[in-house]
Amino acid sequence: MKSANKRFALTFIALTLLSTNTQAVSPSYSFVSVDYLRTELQDVPLNIGTFVSIPDKDVTFDGFQLTASFDFGNNWFGQARFQEITGDADHIIETPLSSFAPGSLPPGATLMQQVIDFDLSGSLVTISAGYRFFHDDLSSAYLAGGYAHTEVETELTYTIVYRDANGDRVPNPPGRWDSGAGSESGDDSGAILSIGYRRNLTDTLELDLRADHYTVGDSSTEFTMQGVYSLTTSLGLQIGGNFYDDGSQYNLGVRYTF
Repeated sequence: MKSANKRFALTFIALTLLSTNTQAVSPSYSFVSVDYLRTELQDVPLNIGTFVSIPDKDVTFDGFQLTASFDFGNNWFGQARFQEITGDADHIIETPLSSFAPGSLPPGATLMQQVIDFDLSGSLVTISAGYRFFHDDLSSAYLAGGYAHTEVETELTYTIVYRDANGDRVPNPPGRWDSGAGSESGDDSGAILSIGYRRNLTDTLELDLRADHYTVGDSSTEFTMQGVYSLTTSLGLQIGGNFYDDGSQYNLGVRYTF
């Protein structure tokens, strides 16, 4: 986390000091946006509903995000965000059968594979209110706080496969347990606290920097950096990254300002 904090701070300082702008307009807080999400989580535990020892795995997710922000005047604004992601991972544990009693194995089998397939889906909802404590013709800084809710569902299937010396599959012994499944789900709610800075770097490019602290589950802090390129006065393309202790998330989408 220290390296992420340092990169965030250096980027913030450099872009703030070096930016120039030809359009004296502060960033708008009234917009809606939709994004494609790519999420990468590290060391996800896969040992669900089974006695098998499975190493933690890195899992990549795809999903989407919807955001709506409304300026209420007098420096106040409200914002709601919804995101949903899904991902999967697989793992194969191979065990030579030379130490097994011959009568307990399928004829011709020399290798046993334990095949694990893991699926995960999750969602996040945040609703918050914010106050701009600083703003000028080009930039603004704000504090925000509100409600956060997450839901997670996981499914795991476990299959035993026997193979011969040529790698071909051998039928499992009749009546022997050779597959299983497990699933878990859960949800949690808490608070989200945010501090952010937005600046129009040029007449078509805006920079957004934000730090979010969640009290959902194990408390965590995330850092987000995003750029918005204006195609028209209302429509823009946005791209960004979100960084935290056990992974990262990247977004690409469109924003409509009103």
